[in-house]
Amino acid sequence: MSSIDRLMLDTCILRDKDFIIWLVGKRCGKISISSIAYAEHIRQLLNNGKPIEQFELLLKKSKITVEPFDKNSAIVAATMMNQDPKDCETCHNFNWADTMIYANLGNPPTKLVTRNTKDFPSNDRVLSPDEVRRMLD
Repeated sequence: MSSIDRLMLDTCILRDKDFIIWLVGKRCGKISISSIAYAEHIRQLLNNGKPIEQFELLLKKSKITVEPFDKNSAIVAATMMNQDPKDCETCHNFNWADTMIYANLGNPPTKLVTRNTKDFPSNDRVLSPDEVRRMLD
């Protein structure tokens, strides 16, 4: 498997239908989202009075799976939070969601696609949409 065969999309990417449609058209391999990102996006839709059915249809048509946050992911997240706790720069609260999403990546080679690359550990498992476009075009 190449380094782009398995991608997990962050919450911020779920609002970019054009990028998702482009990515699915490239169908480089498995595309998924964390159950944490799924919950965040559903909350955003509900908060803005938008129906969730269109989002569900996009996931189904795009064959994007929702990865469960399991016991192993919880251990990875707790270990990361203990070793390098990160507070939100705006509200100064502990950033649980981003740590949990990153922990939900599982084992390599899965990469996380996000616009908030600075919110995650800086290593070779986090890509911006522009980096993904350059790799696939």
